[in-house]
Amino acid sequence: MSKLTECIKGRRSIRNFKEEKVKDEDILAILESATFAPSAINKQPWYFIVIKDDALKKQMASIVEAKLTEVLSKTAKDEDTDILINYSKFFTFFEEAPVVIAVLCRPITSPIAVFLERAGIPVDELEDPVHSEIQSASAAIQNMLLKAHDLGLGSCWMTNPLIAAKELESLLRVKKPWYIMSIIPIGVPASTPRMSRRKKISSIVKFINGGS
Repeated sequence: MSKLTECIKGRRSIRNFKEEKVKDEDILAILESATFAPSAINKQPWYFIVIKDDALKKQMASIVEAKLTEVLSKTAKDEDTDILINYSKFFTFFEEAPVVIAVLCRPITSPIAVFLERAGIPVDELEDPVHSEIQSASAAIQNMLLKAHDLGLGSCWMTNPLIAAKELESLLRVKKPWYIMSIIPIGVPASTPRMSRRKKISSIVKFINGGS
């Protein structure tokens, strides 16, 4: 098995971390890997805030918890609410990681939008139909996760904290047009879960062959 294949198949979403510190050189290596991801018209619409301060991480978690409580208070009590309450721990476990990286991205004008504009389509109809910045930043995040695994570290692609995206952006002084796309905790895994079930390749692929 090649090293790349091992990274792809061996990577896991890690939610429990040891107290060991993560070297700055490893953090920089992870972020450098992100910069080699493909991006729409090479705009590289990403930015990273590295958080190692325990007090700040705790404050971030408190903000997310408060927002979740607020949302639940406005929701009718039912089975779905109970499920969400039980699932709430997956919103804030990032605070236990030695390092938390907030991944930011900013809107970019896709080649499709540029073409539509030149074709005379009204400006208010030029919403990017492919969300180029999200696709670009997602590629960068995947590189980060794989590099972390390559370095013997664990990470997790978290979007649940974005329930309090505006509050987190205010705390971290994120200015428009930038916005938080994801929270990535990084550290030495305290445990490694089994690989979750994967769909068989035959169930997700369709070949359309040319010729007779």
